[in-house]
Formats: sequence, C-alpha cells, structure tokens
Amino acid sequence: MIFVADLHAHPHTAREVAGILADLARATAAEPGAVAYSVRRHEADPFRFQVCEQYRDRQAWERHMAAPHVQAALARFPELLAAAPATAVYTEIAAMGG
Repeated sequence: MIFVADLHAHPHTAREVAGILADLARATAAEPGAVAYSVRRHEADPFRFQVCEQYRDRQAWERHMAAPHVQAALARFPELLAAAPATAVYTEIAAMGG
C-alpha cells in the first residue's frame, strides 16, 4: 500500500514543516510494516512538499497513522499549512528491481 500526501506550507512555516516531515521519516523507519518513506520539496515552489509512504499492508499504515508521533504532527498541520494536505492511496503494479 502506498500513501502520498502533497502539502503546502505557509512561507514562514516551511522550515518547520520540513523538519517535522524529516522527523517523521526517521521515526517511521523503525515501525513494523514500513517499507519506504520519502519526503520531497518542490523544485519551483519551496513551500510545497510531497510525502510518499509505502507499507506492507493497510494495517501497518493504520498503525503508523495512530502512532503518537504522527498524531502530534497532524495536530500541528492546521496552523503550519496553507491548506489541508491532498492525499491519495495507491497499489503498486511495477517497480525497479521488482
């Protein structure tokens, strides 16, 4: 299962959002069922970010979303983001090396 979120920070909160997302990537690496977690910053708009997360199954993703560090980040986003994140869920059908 792959979860993608596109986030748009306020100009004055972009550095803090980047830090929160990097912290989430580090914490997620230790979670059972987490396969990959990538944070990207848009090249033309430094206030836009994308997070791409991959989990073994939906249950692993649900455990991740319920984790205290994720809930703490989600609670901060309304004040740090210019709009609610745009999210989507995907099923992988092909990958390099796989």
